[in-house]
Order: sequence, then C-alpha cells, then structure tokens
Amino acid sequence: MSPAPAADAPHLAPGTVLGERFEVESVLGEGGMGVVYRAKDRAAGGSAAVKVLKKNLAQTREFVQRFKREARAASRFRHDAAVRVLTTGETDDKLPWIAMDLVEGRNLKDIVADESPMSPGRACNIAHQLLRALGSAHRAGIVHRDMKPENIRITVDADGIERPRILDFGIAKFVRGDAGDVTGGLKTKTGVILGTPKYMAPEQVRGEAIDGRADIYSVGAMLYEMLGGRPPFEASDVFGFVAMHLKEEVPPLTKRFPDLDIPHEVDEIVLRMLQKKPEERPDDAAALADELDRFAVEDPKADAKVVALTKGVRAVAAAGVVGAGAAFALAMPVAMPAAGASLGLGIGAALAARKFGRPSVYSFVKRTATAGGLALALSLLGSLVPGGPGPVAGAAFGITAVVVYAGFLLVWNSRAKFLRALCAGVLAPALCLALFPVTVKPPGDQQRYYVRILQQASDDAAKADLERRMKLATALAAGSVALLFGLASVVLPRPGAARLS
Repeated sequence: MSPAPAADAPHLAPGTVLGERFEVESVLGEGGMGVVYRAKDRAAGGSAAVKVLKKNLAQTREFVQRFKREARAASRFRHDAAVRVLTTGETDDKLPWIAMDLVEGRNLKDIVADESPMSPGRACNIAHQLLRALGSAHRAGIVHRDMKPENIRITVDADGIERPRILDFGIAKFVRGDAGDVTGGLKTKTGVILGTPKYMAPEQVRGEAIDGRADIYSVGAMLYEMLGGRPPFEASDVFGFVAMHLKEEVPPLTKRFPDLDIPHEVDEIVLRMLQKKPEERPDDAAALADELDRFAVEDPKADAKVVALTKGVRAVAAAGVVGAGAAFALAMPVAMPAAGASLGLGIGAALAARKFGRPSVYSFVKRTATAGGLALALSLLGSLVPGGPGPVAGAAFGITAVVVYAGFLLVWNSRAKFLRALCAGVLAPALCLALFPVTVKPPGDQQRYYVRILQQASDDAAKADLERRMKLATALAAGSVALLFGLASVVLPRPGAARLS
C-alpha cells in the first residue's frame, strides 16, 4: 500500500461515521481497488480497517453488485489465519465499503525483505497456516486471487510464535472467471490489476477462469521467496514476469541456492505448487498444509526454548528428590507418603513436560494424570510401609499433589512466575491440612479411616498437643515438598512457549 490515497479515491474526513458504527480516524493506505482507513468500532470498542471502493470502480453497476455479493460471502467465512470481515455498507456517496478486523503486525513483504532467506521451519510454518485458511476458504467457494506478501500480515503471539493473517479475503474474488472483464489477463476495463504478476498463476495471467489452485501457485511463489530470499522469477517489468510465469520452468531451490539448507522434500513440494498447468498442481490446500506441517517449526526461537525446558525438567525432577529428603527431616511420622508424593510430583512433572506439547484441554488432562498419578501411587506405597501412617495419609498426600499440580498448570502460562511458586507453596499445605484427618489413637486401634499414630496419649491435653504437632509436621512436609517443586519450576518456560520432542 502507498501512504496516501490516489486522486480518484474517496477522501473520508476524520470523524465520518459509516453504518452508524465505524468512525473514521485516519488513512492507512491505498490498494488497487480502494482506500483503507483506520476506524473506531463503536460497537466493539476496538479498532477496525474499513476499505472503501474507488470512485471509478463504483461507476459500474455490475462491478458494485459483485463486490457486495462477495463481501457478504467473505463475512460468513471465519478462520484464525484470515482477517475477519465485520460488515459491509455504503457511504453517503453510494461508495461500497467493507469493515474488517485491524491487524497491527508487520506485512510479509517487509519481513522477507529484511529477514530472508528464512529457515525452512519458519517459512513452512507461515505457509502451512496460510494454506489451512485457503483450504477452508476454497471449501466455502471463495478464491482469494491476490495472494502476495503485501496481503499477509504477521503478528507474534504472547509465546513468540508467528501467526500470519490474510488480508482482503474475498475482495478480489468477485471477478473470478469473468474473462469479459479482463484485458490480457491483467486488467479489467477499469484498469485495476487483478493479482500481482510476480506471484500470479499462468492461467490467471491468461485471463482464464481460475479456482483454488491459482491461490496455491501464489503461496508456492511466496514460499519460494521466503526460503531462497528471491522470487521464482525476476524481471524488470510486468511483461517480463508474465512471460516467465507462462513459459519458463521454475529452478529448484536446492540447485539455485545450494548453500542453503533446504530439505529436498520441501523443494519438491514447492515445485509441485508452481507447476504451469493447474491440473498438475495439488488441488487441496488443506492436504498440502498437512504435508508442510511436518517441516514447520512453530516458534523461531524453539531451539533456545528447548534448551531452557530441558534444564527446567531436570530442576523439577531434582526438586522432587530434595523434597523427599526435606520430608524426612521435617516430619518423620509422615515422611514416607510425603516423600513418595514429592518424588512422584517431581519426576511425573518432568516426564509430562518432556512428553506432551503445547497446552490444550487434552494435554492438560494428560499432564495432570502423569504427574498426579505417579505422585498418588508412590504416596500410597509409602504409607503402607510397616509402621507408617496408613493408606488414608498416603491418599491425602497424593490427592494434594494432584490438585497442586493441576493448579500449577493453570498458572504456568501466566507471565508472573511467582504465581507458580505461590500456587504450589501455599496451596499444598492448606489442602493437606484440610484433607489429612490427623487423629491420635492408642496402640492397637485398627480403625482404617484415621491416621494411625502409634503413640498413646496420657490425657486429653497430651492428645491435643500430639495432634497439633502431627498436623504441623504434616503441613511442613507438604509445604516443603510443594514449595521446592514450585521454585524449581520457575525456571521452566511457559508450556505455550515450548515443545520438547
């Protein structure tokens, strides 16, 4: 986009309200078909991008009708990698407009110019997300038609992972297959270039009816440029690009850029996407995304995070061992189940972090089952040692470990690391006191549903004092185990920020 609108483009003054909802604030730039404005969304309270059709294009009734029809179709399309269309309308001058989510990230053109050639993992991650969105759009009968780096905006989420968003979804599709409106395959009668020759499929250049395979060709051209730092073809003018896309074969990346570490399998996928004949290209963008997914690295800083996660896993496991020792030192009568809970929690959490990837409901359950289940099992085993406090004590420590770890996972994704230690170090003893039924019984009492302390109290006062001391020992044991685990876990990166394979 250029920084200012062209002379024939509508000039909406700041403060203009469209559809009684969008208040124009400033010009964002100009595209081939209109001017894009930043606007305040009075209904949602945020910002939106509003694209207003150029006056010269709005003179053709059929053109405007197709714009409205396809804009409505695009408004029904939803995908995380595509900018959402909010609504459509007309200005007071009868100029059609369309309101979309405003995406603040960098466009892919600038990123490619500054940072290419990209690593294969990073480039494939961007391309595979684009293909998933296109696959969904194609199934809905929408072809983008103008896939190019300028129409891709990259945002970075809280975990440092790049998320591409496709702009102008559905806006360029309304002339799909209308060869009567195309001159030389590049311009309509109004002079608007439909697509960018640098990334345009041969059948689109020729002005033929196109389908989703034209979008796949364009993504292939972008992926080629991301991987190699250069587009498939280079020319000094539009006609040079046109001739090359129509006639010249795409040079393989591995031969053109032998010094780059590009997997041959990725090179083969790119070449399939860039076949001249559409019938020789993949026709399913979603299936193609699955092929690229195995080469995609979701996080460009993944290697550093894996190192950090590995160190954290070791720290958590070590904390389990230290916590077990602390249980013996602080609370001998309940040391065995407390030590078992500590070892299970530390080792189980380390295994869960190593085995399971990014968090989800399913992953949360698997992580909790792994760490909590191991803690519960070892705690029960420890409680059954002759002279031990019994299975109720083991269950109390084990259940505490399960709840503590589940709570820990819930706060693990928080940027406030102290919450991790706070959750484990404070929640654990509180739960243990609530769950642990410390009751002093005389020797020989075989009631199974109480903690058996093999010591006889001489009177009620001694019994109360012994119960108080045992509850304190229980709290100290649980607190030391959980706090050590929580402190060790502070060194772990957030689970949404790393995957350990």
